[in-house]
Amino acid sequence: MTSKEIEKALQENEKLYDDKIIDFNEYIEKQFELLKELDEHIYRLENIHLEFLKKIKNWFRNKIYKRE
Repeated sequence: MTSKEIEKALQENEKLYDDKIIDFNEYIEKQFELLKELDEHIYRLENIHLEFLKKIKNWFRNKIYKRE
């Protein structure tokens, strides 16, 4: 899920709970599922950024070693 999809699902879950369509336990279970999805999304983003920074670091190293 993307962050926008997670945000939309959170809003839907809150609306269902506010309208008394689901009970508190279902609401909490869904919140934890969405929290897990958000955590996985953040983890993927962190990995993308780390890989990007590694590539930049290696590019600079290669530039420095080529000068010498």
